[in-house]
Amino acid sequence: MGRSSFLLACLAMGALAVPEIGWLIGRTWNSVDYDIWQVQGEARSITTIGWNGKYWLIGTSDGWLVRLDGSNFSVVGRVDIEGVHPYLIWTGKYWLGTSGVYYCAAFVYDGKKLVELRYSPFNEIVKVSYASNICLLLNQVPYTSNYSILIWDGAEIRVLVENALDLLPREKRTYCDGMPLRVELITNGSACLIYISCELPLNEKVSPPYKEHFCHALYLYDGSDLVNLSWTLPENISLWRTPPKSWPSFWRELSNGTHWVSLTSTGKLLLFNGKEFEEVKADSNLLQLDWGRIYWNGEYWLICTKGRLLRLEGSKLELAADLSNLGLGSFIPYSADWNGEYWLISYRKLISNIPTEACLVKYDGKGVELVQAPEDFSLIGFRGSRWPIDLGEVAWGDGRWLIAGRHRSSFTSRRWGYLLSYDGEKFEDLMQELNKAIELRGGGPGGPRSALWDVQFLATVLLFLALSVIYLLVRRYLSL
Repeated sequence: MGRSSFLLACLAMGALAVPEIGWLIGRTWNSVDYDIWQVQGEARSITTIGWNGKYWLIGTSDGWLVRLDGSNFSVVGRVDIEGVHPYLIWTGKYWLGTSGVYYCAAFVYDGKKLVELRYSPFNEIVKVSYASNICLLLNQVPYTSNYSILIWDGAEIRVLVENALDLLPREKRTYCDGMPLRVELITNGSACLIYISCELPLNEKVSPPYKEHFCHALYLYDGSDLVNLSWTLPENISLWRTPPKSWPSFWRELSNGTHWVSLTSTGKLLLFNGKEFEEVKADSNLLQLDWGRIYWNGEYWLICTKGRLLRLEGSKLELAADLSNLGLGSFIPYSADWNGEYWLISYRKLISNIPTEACLVKYDGKGVELVQAPEDFSLIGFRGSRWPIDLGEVAWGDGRWLIAGRHRSSFTSRRWGYLLSYDGEKFEDLMQELNKAIELRGGGPGGPRSALWDVQFLATVLLFLALSVIYLLVRRYLSL
């Protein structure tokens, strides 16, 4: 074959391949152009679930808020393409939550209208709480310790505290330069505690001058007045510390209406009645809370921690259950709720921070048992009590449980998220209905992606490789 004939053959192959590649790329990317959230939709999972006594509100990993009335799903709106954060708050009047990854914002939903709460386009709302009908927002300049505390009264956002640093004692503020600032908002429904401290993170070594000049302050906001309660604080002890390995929303229900509960930097539990702190007497071994969640059921607090359940009733803390008897000594809690008869708790096992096993634990105040996974979830190598999917939010309402689940790997299934309804006996997957509701509003299908997509992608890669080989052969031939 002459040089001209070889070049013509290469060009002919390229001419045949390019349209095919263009068709495949067009099929792939046109779907994204047609529905820009298609890719996010295909990876959709449930991030948060809430019940307010009338209807469910569900948040997704791609930022949709979906309402569930009985068996009917309806889309409230989309708050952020980066997802809704875990833990929705029902204030008695409206839902309150946060969303996003960069420049996070807050939102409220009163059952009719969805409102975004953002103070500045270059700031972010990192925490939310409430006092009566007033919403509190913690606003932060990203990557700094510059915090301000805002309030929203249903009509407008106003500044309650321009600079959170001003809440600390004046004589100690100069020592806080260069040190991290921590601000906590802890509500009991009618009023909200604002705790601010200047300190190093819990897992860092404390050395002078930081240890000598540690300072903190405590205020109470009742919806109208900001009252200084710093005189009640114990000295040289940091309060409301989240365990270093725990989830960000470790302290989910820190008040029972009359008392607040706090974990300290010294590993103690304190109760606060608004006037004084009282130490909870307990075996020190019980308070080694590397991981944990805490909940109130109207009678006692349940503290779910690694391999154990603790019960705090009054000022007495005791071991409720040792989960190592069920083979869960290394499992950590993610979510729990109470239905009036028993707790249902989702637990996970992490290896190098990667979930490898999951289970549902049932605790009725006397004993614990494992809830078996549905039969159609069973896989080779998994026991019935070990779920082949990760388990997330667990919530009770409307006479049933709603449980969020997510596959760990696309190798075991092409779908990603699950929304399970559980009546105490049978499970039903509602994810398909939720995805349909979102799709009707213009969102991605959220279901399993077609195997044809993978074939097209693989074909595209192979064709590109073929063209590359042709190009190299031509270059080599011409250099001869």
